[in-house]
Amino acid sequence: MGDDLTVQPTQGPSQPMVAAGGEYSFDEIQKNFFAESAGTMRFAGMAALAFGVLQLIGGTVCILAGTLPGAICIGFSGFLTLILGTSIRNAGNSLRAVALRSDGQIPSVLSAISDVRRVFRLQAVLFILGSLGIILSVLLAYLAQLRP
Repeated sequence: MGDDLTVQPTQGPSQPMVAAGGEYSFDEIQKNFFAESAGTMRFAGMAALAFGVLQLIGGTVCILAGTLPGAICIGFSGFLTLILGTSIRNAGNSLRAVALRSDGQIPSVLSAISDVRRVFRLQAVLFILGSLGIILSVLLAYLAQLRP
């Protein structure tokens, strides 16, 4: 199944059906497309959450080893990854809701698209914060080298 699924306001076996009140309803092929996309997003969110936990563990190990700049960098990055993973998983849940609905799906689609847009906005902000965290970590490491 390709990613070029189109929505047209006509009835047919692989096209959306118009429900009473003019709202679109998706057929099983289209619902499967949403379900598969949702599954991929939810998996990516869970993978990010697992990676964030590993980063937090790495930050804890750095603290125990006495390398505070590394702990700050890795721990902060882990925290940001947890936030992003949660957001990606939630957007996947919104797409899954589209696949599970039987009628009046346009509001579900719009909600899912809004959640995906929110993920990308959050990702941009978190990349900026992560970059600032790395800069701070490098600066702290440099300052630590200057101390006798």
